[in-house]
Amino acid sequence: MTTPPAISSQPSFKRNNTLAIISLAVALAPVILIFIPYLSCLGFLCPITAIVLGIIALVQINKSGALQKGKGLAIAGIVVGGIWFILIPIIVISGLVILGPSISNIFNTISQTLGAPTP
Repeated sequence: MTTPPAISSQPSFKRNNTLAIISLAVALAPVILIFIPYLSCLGFLCPITAIVLGIIALVQINKSGALQKGKGLAIAGIVVGGIWFILIPIIVISGLVILGPSISNIFNTISQTLGAPTP
């Protein structure tokens, strides 16, 4: 009579760390949020959140030994979040430089139309 195979307490497959997946998703969110009025403001919070979640995911993956995978996803979330962290201020500043005179003209026209004195 043969003995049955031993049942191990460890799962036979590795699961992706959930925070690593969320980190990458949050890092990619500004691509969509930029085009949605009123939600584009959330694009400023996404890079910081993605970097923090990616770092937490890396720590969890390293502590789990070989039970979790997703190190590449966490690193991608950190890198993409870092790129957006640099790009968003550049985009905002360049937009203000380009659109600043037009906005100033609009406000001057409105104030002249309403009869308010212009400086």
